[in-house]
Amino acid sequence: MIKTIQYSNFDDFFQNEIYTGKLSNHFVFRGLSSSRYELIPSALRENNKSILFHGAYIIDDPVCHTELFQTRAEFNLLKRFHKMANDNGLNVPFIECFNNHYISDNDDIYHLMNPLYSTWIPKELATLAALAQHHGVITRLLDWTQNIFVALYFASIDAIKRGINGNDDNWDNDFLVVWALNAALIQFRQEIGAAIPLKFVVPPYCDNPNLEAQKGVLSYWETCVEGFGTVAKTQKAKIINRKPLDELLVSGIKDEHPNTVLMQKYEIPITECVNVYKKTKHFGFSASNLFPGYDGIVREIEEDQIARQLKIMLDNKETKNANTVKNKQEQAP
Repeated sequence: MIKTIQYSNFDDFFQNEIYTGKLSNHFVFRGLSSSRYELIPSALRENNKSILFHGAYIIDDPVCHTELFQTRAEFNLLKRFHKMANDNGLNVPFIECFNNHYISDNDDIYHLMNPLYSTWIPKELATLAALAQHHGVITRLLDWTQNIFVALYFASIDAIKRGINGNDDNWDNDFLVVWALNAALIQFRQEIGAAIPLKFVVPPYCDNPNLEAQKGVLSYWETCVEGFGTVAKTQKAKIINRKPLDELLVSGIKDEHPNTVLMQKYEIPITECVNVYKKTKHFGFSASNLFPGYDGIVREIEEDQIARQLKIMLDNKETKNANTVKNKQEQAP
């Protein structure tokens, strides 16, 4: 079951959900700056098909838009990332299949024949995929955080940037969203035999200060693809599953008790974004903390500036609306 809770202001959300301790360490969180944004990882978004396929040296043809070619493209992209990073002396996880075919350019032979790859993403590649995702590579991983204030920071600053840009006429009527996923419950159910194919990856924090500061966790919906483990002469064309995670949980988990809440979706008016930004900063979650180093400090200076600008814009708009209402009342017979 997925529960949606809408608040009229951030202070009520803070008092009811955070201050009371309802959102315990059983949850991981994801913050979004719009209720229109879905829980779909970058590799599975329709508008990223060409980027993924071209980046993996696969022809972007409709006939290739199947799970087998999709996972093949993701595999090839990870292999390219791993090899280029290793060639440049960067720290990457040891991947046996990559090491055994380091010189070869023939990706498909060991991609299709490796018996370890009966599911995607295989455990051997999960940490590498998390590393690649953190540096901007398209993957089927979704970013989460163990700290709700981190999720609130990203949701609020993205909303502030959208408000300053002024490109969205419906901005005022939108909502900030915080998703709370009960990761502990899902993992417990998996341990007692429940077939929940949602997997979590927690990369080593020691090598990545940003990831450590943001308490990053990643998830992926594990899938089986025809053709993995064997080279079949004929392979059933399985259509790519591009459903958002909330829909996957609802449709893919049949044995859950109707009162069991696996995910909660909190909606807060987007006009509260500056208040959210200030509150998260008050508790020590801002760019200088979440992006350790000089770049994070510069980033926070710039974000403080645009937050002030948006606050002025919103205050002026509120004053203008109040004056309009007052004038209409005075002119009424």
